[in-house]
Amino acid sequence: MRLRVHHPLFIGFAGVVGILVAIIIPLLGTGLRGELDDVYRQELEHQLGLAHALLEVSDASDPHALARLITERIDNRVTFITMDGTVLADSYVERARIPTIENHIDRPEVQGVLAGETVSFSSRTSATVGRSHLYGARMATLGGEALILRIATPRNEIERAVGEVQNTVALIGLATLGLALIAAYVLSKAFTRPLVALADRAGRLAHGDFTTRVPLGRVAELQDLAGAFNRLTDELRTRLSELSRERDEMQTLIDCMAEGVIALTDDARVLRMNRAARKLLELDDVPAYAPVSSVVRDGALRRALERSVVVEGQSGELEIEGQHVLWASRALDSGGAVT
Repeated sequence: MRLRVHHPLFIGFAGVVGILVAIIIPLLGTGLRGELDDVYRQELEHQLGLAHALLEVSDASDPHALARLITERIDNRVTFITMDGTVLADSYVERARIPTIENHIDRPEVQGVLAGETVSFSSRTSATVGRSHLYGARMATLGGEALILRIATPRNEIERAVGEVQNTVALIGLATLGLALIAAYVLSKAFTRPLVALADRAGRLAHGDFTTRVPLGRVAELQDLAGAFNRLTDELRTRLSELSRERDEMQTLIDCMAEGVIALTDDARVLRMNRAARKLLELDDVPAYAPVSSVVRDGALRRALERSVVVEGQSGELEIEGQHVLWASRALDSGGAVT
C-alpha cells in the first residue's frame, strides 16, 4: 500500500489531539480531587468546631448517644477517642461492638492531634467500616475529660464528582477528537494538494509534456517550489528546443556533404548516417541505433566500422560494389566513432 503524503499529517494531527485528551483527563481528575479535598477539609474543620461547641454543653453520661446525635446534625461519622487511643463512641458502629474496635492511637489524624496540631487530617480506607474516608480530628472535652473528637466523611462523593467530570471531559474530548480528525483531514488534503499536483506535473514532464504548469497555491513555501518547477520546465523546454534545432542543423549539414559519414555508438550501433553514405550502401533509411551488422552488407566495411569504435584513428581503402572507397575514422569524446 502506497503511503500518501497527507496520511502522516492526518495521523500525526489525530495522535496529538488524542494524546492531549489522554493527558488532560487524569490531570484534571488529580487537580479536581485536590480542590474537592480542600473544600471537604474546610467543611470538616467547620463541623469539628460545631461538634466541639456541642460537646462542651452536653451531658457526658451517654457518649454513644451523643455521637449519634451529632451525626444526625452534620450527616457524617463521629468518633470519640480517649487520649490513650481507646474508642469511646462511634456513630457508625453499634454500641455492643465498641469494645471490640482496635486501638486508634496509631491513626495519622490522632497522632497529629497528639503532636499539637489544632486540626489534623488524613485520608484512608477505614479498617472499621471498610470504606474510604477523609478524617479530621481535634482536641475536645466531654464532662471535663479531654478526648479526641474525630469526624469522617466518605470520599465516595469526591470520587463520584471527579468521575462525572472526567466522563464529561472524555465525551467532550471524543467529540473534539472527531472534529479535529475532520479538520485534520481537510487541512492535510488542502496542504498536500499542491504537492500532488506537482507530482502529477513531474510525471507528465518525464513523459515529455512541457505544456502543463504547476498552480502556485497560497502557501509561500509551496509557491516557491511551484515557481521553481515551472522555471525548470521552461528552461528544459528551451534547452531541448535548442538541442533539437542544433541537431537538425547538424543533420542538414552532414546530408549536404558529398562524402559519406557514419556516426557509431561505443557498441557499434548506427547513431547517424548521411545521405551520401546511405546512397553508397544502397539504403533507403536506417533505424535508430541499428547494429552495424544489420545495416552494412559488405564484410570488409562492416569489420572496419566495428574496429573503428575500438581502435582510434583507423583509415584504409576498400572496394564496395566495384567502387574504390577511401575511409578514415575518428573517435568521439563521448564514446563511439565517426567514419
